[in-house]
Amino acid sequence: GYAAIAMDLSGRRPIAPIYGDDGKPVPNQAGRGSTRTRLEHGGPEQGHPEKFDSIGGEYDDDWPYHAAASVIKAHSLLRSFPEVDAERTGVTGISWGGYTTCLVASLDDRFKAAVPVYGCGFLHEGESVQKPSIDKLGERRQEWVDTYDPSSLLKHCHVPILFVNGTNDVHY
Repeated sequence: GYAAIAMDLSGRRPIAPIYGDDGKPVPNQAGRGSTRTRLEHGGPEQGHPEKFDSIGGEYDDDWPYHAAASVIKAHSLLRSFPEVDAERTGVTGISWGGYTTCLVASLDDRFKAAVPVYGCGFLHEGESVQKPSIDKLGERRQEWVDTYDPSSLLKHCHVPILFVNGTNDVHY
């Protein structure tokens, strides 16, 4: 079997389902995302200011720091369960989850495999839609690249990685 923990990179808990009089969940509840409650220790929001503009201050303000730390903490929790083979864990994520997968695989070598799905590094190069946000950082640009771009961290990675990317993705 498998055990999984899903990354919620905006620091919110799932919405509480609404049940009908028959005790069954009411259909089509997915559109209620704005009602999700922030977790007490959910870290910064997931917008561009939190991902890029906060660099140069305390790490507590930086979304990438919290995203990676939360996944590593969740990994430790998952590995602590007796039903889980702690020596056979992997990590995957899509888009910003793929970006976070690259960070986490570079920081936590307990994973046996990592699979980022169209989310990687080198956001400061090429035609990435994130590049203008990084370029606007001015003097803080290189600090962001060195601290939070996976291209700077993957050289330390010992976890086998399967990158699942397209060739023309403007986001990555």
